[in-house]
Amino acid sequence: MIEELTAFVRARMAEDLSCAWGGAADGGRWTADGPRLVVGSGAAFEMGAPAAGHAAHHDPDRVVRAVAAKQAILDRCERHLERTAPGPGARDGELVVAQILVALAAEWAAHPDYRTQWTGAPAQT
Repeated sequence: MIEELTAFVRARMAEDLSCAWGGAADGGRWTADGPRLVVGSGAAFEMGAPAAGHAAHHDPDRVVRAVAAKQAILDRCERHLERTAPGPGARDGELVVAQILVALAAEWAAHPDYRTQWTGAPAQT
């Protein structure tokens, strides 16, 4: 299960990075100016204040930072599993890593590759 979850989370993070880099093609930060989303080049898109605020919140630079943070968590989990010697308590470490991966994967619960058996809960759409 840990390998499947890790692969799923890494694939979704790669998709997020690809999308962020595409959105950053204009360069610069995304900001909300009332009902408009303003991208780094100065182009503005009318979309209403709530939507512009939401889009600006998902600024490509922020997405890249979020993926980097998740990558650091995954790397730390993998290093932990590599260093964990078999014996008493080893199973506890695997359980904690699995719980972390389930929590990370939950962000993409509506993705078609998400498996409900990872949590026992139905996928959210």
